[in-house]
Amino acid sequence: MSTDDRPRFTNHSQQTGATLAALLIAATLAACRSTPPSLNASSTVTNSDTVKIKAEVWADNWFAFYLGNQLVKEDSVPITTERSFNAESFTFEATYPLQLNFIAKDYKQNDTGLEYIGTNRQQMGDGGFIAQFTNVATGKLIAATDTAWACTVIHEAPLDKSCATSANPIAGQGPCGFKSLPEPANWKDIGFDDSAWPKAIAYTKEQVGVKEGYNTIIWHPTAKLIWGPDLQTNNTLLCRLTLQKPASADSTVYVPSIATSGAATTAGFDLSSAGVSNGTLSRQHTCDGASTSPPLTWGSPPYGTQSFAVVMHHVPGPGDTHWYWVNYQIPADTRSLSEGARIGIFGNNSVNGKTEYAPPCSKGPGAKTYTLTVYALAAAPDIRVAANQVSREVLLAAIKDRTLAQATIDVVYSR
Repeated sequence: MSTDDRPRFTNHSQQTGATLAALLIAATLAACRSTPPSLNASSTVTNSDTVKIKAEVWADNWFAFYLGNQLVKEDSVPITTERSFNAESFTFEATYPLQLNFIAKDYKQNDTGLEYIGTNRQQMGDGGFIAQFTNVATGKLIAATDTAWACTVIHEAPLDKSCATSANPIAGQGPCGFKSLPEPANWKDIGFDDSAWPKAIAYTKEQVGVKEGYNTIIWHPTAKLIWGPDLQTNNTLLCRLTLQKPASADSTVYVPSIATSGAATTAGFDLSSAGVSNGTLSRQHTCDGASTSPPLTWGSPPYGTQSFAVVMHHVPGPGDTHWYWVNYQIPADTRSLSEGARIGIFGNNSVNGKTEYAPPCSKGPGAKTYTLTVYALAAAPDIRVAANQVSREVLLAAIKDRTLAQATIDVVYSR
């Protein structure tokens, strides 16, 4: 195992009194000899690439998790248990780059791949597992199971699914053939070439049929249930993911934490409006016109987008923000909003407090700048209040860790 893959430990060194005396005598007798080592009672080796990680895993039915070649956690319920759907939570320390490895198994009674053999419940089982890894210091997600993981199947059975209806299923005979492969040499190493391994397949909760244990963990929106191409016949999988050090301690690997004041975007995900000409908001969308919300159009969102949110705000001065439009739960297949459209849920505005678009109606002289932003979200906003209590601030807090990308345009209007 390479040192990069090894969990971090603290090293201590201590000079005994005898050693100290010996060094002093040596220095007196041979002053020109090499300098003695440090006499500190103890020393701690630190590394900025070391991180403490909380792992949460649920498997149908069993898993073993390795950091590189070192076993970190094995499912506490043996694979010989027919019904095992427990969740495990544990912490460990590691040094970047991280090599995350799983052995995942679905219960099978024998090499037929079946369970409850000889009873009226005889059947093929179905697998699936999910995991997420969080930086303990920052609370940020650093990794989660998804289709970026490389997974290979090393036990598959039965090769013919009609085996499940056999009166006397025997492994390796008739429809009950099976495929069993050894683990590839050095597959847990960080330098192992997994380019020939297929990517994991993501499944829904309904497809996997999640059971007890799964709901004891609050899963990050990007954490997916994964398995091989067949939930029923893929009995044992090897899955791996290599993680380099994030750009900063606060950054996440799968869902960036995007500052609400920034203009971070994903290529192709941009925002435009037919209600804006040369950067100027049309009179139609202000209190001097029809007071309708402007039409918006945006590009292709990033993979995993589950919904959108739209906000329009203005900052008249330091520490002061006015908001005119708070719109969320916009369906994922939406790519535009027509003028005055009411799609999804409207939060309140700072003009009259109603759940509607409030047109800009500035009273001071000169052009005022208004910012329109669309957010691509990995999951629905975490909102637990009525819509009329959802301000811009409430919405932004609810989507902070669910924002995949955002696109912004600044428009001006003067009266």
